Amino acid sequence: MAHVKCPQCGGYVSRSVEACPGCGYFLPGHRILKRLIVLLVLATVLTLAIVIVTSLWRPAVGFFGDIAAHDAKLEHRVSQMEDQKQRAEKEAKDERPDLELDRIRNRGR
Repeated sequence: MAHVKCPQCGGYVSRSVEACPGCGYFLPGHRILKRLIVLLVLATVLTLAIVIVTSLWRPAVGFFGDIAAHDAKLEHRVSQMEDQKQRAEKEAKDERPDLELDRIRNRGR
């Protein structure tokens, strides 16, 4: 185990103790470090608990809501757009023979 030198009496003290056994000098930083580690562990456990409870509570809902419903709406909109495109192409195709007939008729004049 590592030892540090006591700033007051000069004796060597284990890093695991909070005070020098020879003179009783409080070694700074040991309590703060232990408290910081305990707080980090508690924060990690709390975060994991929140994530687990949240995922079990609403498993079918994605980050932006119900993904299946969103996909269904998107597919419906795409099919509507494809239908509109097909109708427009059909109308354009139906109008072309009339235009060709008019051109042919106007050439003879």
